[in-house]
Amino acid sequence: MIEIQRWLERSCRDVLDESDFTLSPKTQLIYPSGIPMMLDGHPQRWKVVEDLLLLVENHVPHLQSEFSDGVEIVRRHHGYPILHFLRDEAEKALSELLIDDICRGRLPQLKFKSTANSSAQRDVGLIVSGADVDPLTWQRAAESLTDDIFGLKSLYLLRGLISQRLLLTCLKKRWNVQYGLHPQRAPIAVPFEAKGVPSPTAEYGHPDTSLVLTCLAFYQTGLTKSQVTQCLQHILRSDDPPTQYERLVSGCKLPAHLEHWNLLNADDDIQIEELWGSLRLDTTVVNYFLNNFAFPAHAKQFGVKLQTSGWDIPLLSSDETSKNLTTGFSGTNNNKRMLPQTIKQDDLPSLVQTNAEVLSYLLEPRSQRCYQAIDRNGRHLTERGLLELLRREQIRVLIDAGAHVLEMSNDQLAAAWLDIYNDAQGAVYFDSNSRIMVHARFQKVPVPLLASPFAENLEQCVVYIDEAHTRGTDLKLPVHARGAVTLGLGQTKDHTVQAAMRLRQLGSTQSVAFIVPPEVYRNVLDLRPDKDRTCSPVTSTDVVYWLLEQSCKANENMMSLHTAQGFDFCQRTNALWKYPNSINRPGERIPLLDAIQKREDRTLEQLYGPRQTVSINEAVDQLEFDRLKLFASTLCQQKLNLPRDHPSAFQEVELQREVEFEFEQVRDKQKPTKFTALKFHGLEPAILHFVNTGHLQEGENFVQAFDFLSRTKLGRKQTETALIVIPEEAELLLPTLRNTSRAGVCLVTYAAPIAKSMRQFNAMTYFTVPTPDKSQSLPKWLCIEIGVIAGRLYFDYSEYPSLVAWLGTSQETGPPNDIPNEFSQETASVTRGLIVDEPLNFLLEWLAHRRQTMDLTHTPMGYVCQGRNLHSDHPFFASATTSRVSDEAYHDVQSDAVNNHTGRATGSSDDDSDWGLTDEEEMALPTSLCITKHDDPAANTGKGSLQGLLSTNSFVERWNQKYRQNRITFWDQDIRRQCPAGWISKIGDDGWILVYRDDAPGSLGLNNVLKGPTTLDCGMCIPLAHVFAKRYMLGDKWFDRSFQFKQQEFALTQTWSESRCGNTKNLLFPLYEECLAGSPPPIIRNKTVWNLAEYESKHPGGYGRLQNIIQIEDLCIVFSLGSSSTFLSESELDEKMMQDHNASQDDFDIEQLNYLQCCSTVTRQGREGKSSQVLFEECKRYASHTVSRSEWDSTKAERAQKSVEMMLDFERLHRCLVAAREAYEKAGEDEGETVLTRALAMKMTNIFARWGLVAEASSVLKEGSREGDSLEDRNR
Repeated sequence: MIEIQRWLERSCRDVLDESDFTLSPKTQLIYPSGIPMMLDGHPQRWKVVEDLLLLVENHVPHLQSEFSDGVEIVRRHHGYPILHFLRDEAEKALSELLIDDICRGRLPQLKFKSTANSSAQRDVGLIVSGADVDPLTWQRAAESLTDDIFGLKSLYLLRGLISQRLLLTCLKKRWNVQYGLHPQRAPIAVPFEAKGVPSPTAEYGHPDTSLVLTCLAFYQTGLTKSQVTQCLQHILRSDDPPTQYERLVSGCKLPAHLEHWNLLNADDDIQIEELWGSLRLDTTVVNYFLNNFAFPAHAKQFGVKLQTSGWDIPLLSSDETSKNLTTGFSGTNNNKRMLPQTIKQDDLPSLVQTNAEVLSYLLEPRSQRCYQAIDRNGRHLTERGLLELLRREQIRVLIDAGAHVLEMSNDQLAAAWLDIYNDAQGAVYFDSNSRIMVHARFQKVPVPLLASPFAENLEQCVVYIDEAHTRGTDLKLPVHARGAVTLGLGQTKDHTVQAAMRLRQLGSTQSVAFIVPPEVYRNVLDLRPDKDRTCSPVTSTDVVYWLLEQSCKANENMMSLHTAQGFDFCQRTNALWKYPNSINRPGERIPLLDAIQKREDRTLEQLYGPRQTVSINEAVDQLEFDRLKLFASTLCQQKLNLPRDHPSAFQEVELQREVEFEFEQVRDKQKPTKFTALKFHGLEPAILHFVNTGHLQEGENFVQAFDFLSRTKLGRKQTETALIVIPEEAELLLPTLRNTSRAGVCLVTYAAPIAKSMRQFNAMTYFTVPTPDKSQSLPKWLCIEIGVIAGRLYFDYSEYPSLVAWLGTSQETGPPNDIPNEFSQETASVTRGLIVDEPLNFLLEWLAHRRQTMDLTHTPMGYVCQGRNLHSDHPFFASATTSRVSDEAYHDVQSDAVNNHTGRATGSSDDDSDWGLTDEEEMALPTSLCITKHDDPAANTGKGSLQGLLSTNSFVERWNQKYRQNRITFWDQDIRRQCPAGWISKIGDDGWILVYRDDAPGSLGLNNVLKGPTTLDCGMCIPLAHVFAKRYMLGDKWFDRSFQFKQQEFALTQTWSESRCGNTKNLLFPLYEECLAGSPPPIIRNKTVWNLAEYESKHPGGYGRLQNIIQIEDLCIVFSLGSSSTFLSESELDEKMMQDHNASQDDFDIEQLNYLQCCSTVTRQGREGKSSQVLFEECKRYASHTVSRSEWDSTKAERAQKSVEMMLDFERLHRCLVAAREAYEKAGEDEGETVLTRALAMKMTNIFARWGLVAEASSVLKEGSREGDSLEDRNR
């Protein structure tokens, strides 16, 4: 075969058609070899990608507001948005926001041991941003992370994704046009040949590009029904289905019958249809499928690869006099500089003018029109909107070169166009098999064009040519046809001209117009001079200029890939020419293979870490043939001309390789393998000897429990021993154990606690044979080791110190250092038993393997593996039978909460637990005052709400210079994310929700809210008080029974848009709903009443600018410090608001005035961008300002516009009172009296009786009511 190949090279010549496409750098042919292996850093590698994309989505509103003309956001559905970057500033801003998120520890896979370690954050920021840092910086950054092993890999990955622009490059690609999913291939993103046409064999050459694009493709496409069913079946087979299902659907709005896992049936098609409609586009569900099915099975690399490129196609010989030639034909010479140097383009004199001639067709007066594809609201035109535009302009040919039509298939668009264009009798289009079809108005079924009466005349037809057929197709369009060509971001001149030339008579009678989407329209205008940008509409002249610019950018971006392929070709060819007889000489075969084979399974460090670059001259000197040296010298010059900041990995990001697997071409027929079932040969005599004597004989029949782990990649040889028997052996041992007279050996039944309800197995006392004496106890290490082997997730708090000691992490990790003293003896009895380099990392991987990759992070063992601290009062260790606390304890907790949230005085020594500070972090804050700030991007640019304290020469700097012992510092953490244990905080554009995620009773969850750290908005405090009122009245026992809060059903919300917070049951906001327009005034309303806009100009302290009230009929309950009365009528409240405005400036106002005068150069965003000096002068002018009654009344409408009202939902109140009544009836005599006592103490009985809302509940409460309650009592 080799001789035949050589003869062909000497005797034949090759002819290439469409050579510009064949020789493009974008295509490579790769033969992978070896066993597929998982990517380095799995599974956290793809989890980092998913969480990074989530951070990108969180920053979309900010990007859209700050760079309205630099980024275009498109939302096809309620899922992940599509981003179109129009300016480099927006791309740079996104990168900076992501780096800031990473440095602040918002990426779950990259957590700092100490959040106060600013130097570590700086080191991580330098690494991720791509700065050239020394190895010591890498080491310091890795050591500062809680997981320094994968943390270092995460740094490598993030450095590549952000600094080398892999993430941005993927975000800029167009879904379903440049990438997407192939329905018949593996669930991994593949390149698209055109809109809606996935490549049958191509794939992305860079593993992280493949990961990012796969996530984006699934976020847009969604899961199929079979994939949703696959996820559901996996959950039902998991160890903890309730927790897994609750976590999966936490962000979805499901019908009541689908909210609980035990009501599901994977074989019920109707249920699956409903689930599919609700879950298919949810990112949490998509990530679950990717993490459990797609990536573990298909995100793999081979050991080595053989690759070729366009450089290998032209025939080449080491002899310059060789006569073998390769001839290519192409209709364009735009890629002349991108051709391999093994071939040269020869422009024929008769065709030199072709490029300019074709462009001149587009510049004809009849082809000058351009239409912006936007609707009246400035949004993208839908497909029907585009067809309406074509109908108005009498355009009958649509050439979709820019892939504008994404939501309709070709046949759907043809039918819709025929429905809109009444004058057309047929619509011509290409079907999925590239056949030309026509949908006739008088026919029900489309037919091939050649079989229709329109075959020779398309005058009465509309024609749609999709992107896949804008090249190489020929239709006999009418002589005077007018077509429309769509444009898209990154579209080149070649692509557009090829599409426009479907109108074969474009240079004479036919004409074309351009359909320009808004993002392209802005790009086109940017190329105009500043003075001419808006003076005239866009024409084809502007479009041609823009197309040429895009073509140059495309070639510039591909140049690095072109040079990389050239160097690779030179190295491979040099080896092939150097060892021509390697097939017969084994000594030459090895160096030849080393030269032509490339490593495929590169680690993250090899991809993105520091590299030892080879000089250009050294690379050229390694070549031994003059022709190759000439090629390499030219490539070196081209490489020097590349921009210095051109990312080194970019050459692989754009790599779309054609992969051919050898086993797909040469397939041997294999018969099914027959497996012989293992037989149980009976009880091993040595085991019986152990049971009878208690001594274990040494021999080959026993394997140490942890020795089998040492045979895997996860473990090493262990020294501790344990005897584990299988159920069959246990069954044979039972008679012997029951008849033994000794109790030294017993059989213990064990099941790994994978749920909180299974913790009783930790005692190792379940079905023990024979029954041990009460004085006997099993050693601590036994439960620990058997739990690790079995993969348990839950343990009792009493085992926590022993587990930490067994792992040997007491001195290695921060959190476990504070083990209580009462456990010191138990800890001392357990020595380190897991001898591996990284015990926590090993344990995490082992548990993930045992529990089939389920999410362990929200279990006690997950906390241990992450190095997180555990306390005895954590909900993990709470028991429902011991959850009731006394009234005194409740008051103590409430008192502690008040003390913890009142702030710190100078020099005070109160506990910092409400801020979540560890001892190490507290030592890093040696100050008397610590201010937390919102971490919005504006805060760091001097425009945030605390900009006066942050700016240079600010009030803080002056204060710290004068009062050095009482300095002010900032704790750089978002106070909105201060979240208590067992809860999760979610903040969106139109709502803030604090959700209870634990399975402990609701009373314990409320205790954690008071214990902190907790940050609540003002709108959350009133509903929180309602729940504590019910809890106080009922007591914890009946409160927990009446309100059995499950995960996701216990939420505290601050709602800016009620429609966005309807997917979670809001039991902590139980009584109020938004007022309905036109409805009668509700009896009870929760209102916010605002003062005049000028109030803050007179009273810069801000107190009194609004009043939060509860209005009962015409009675307004106000919350005003120092007020003589808290119950006012509406007229009295109105009078009070006017008096607050007309009042003289108080101490708070004077203090704020001094601050404004001190920070005279600072601009305050919250006050319309005015500087502090301007505000100071304004406040001085308004110092004596007052309003009269008439002036005040004239502003009533203006103040009412800012008011917010909520109405009482009596149905919810009814349910609450009924629950209270049922709790009372179930209570004993003493407990019933306690309920009445608490109700009387709260003065609720008369109010309930007055409203007459629920007769049943009122009858219970009225028994202890007292007549003649005074208004003072009600006020109290």
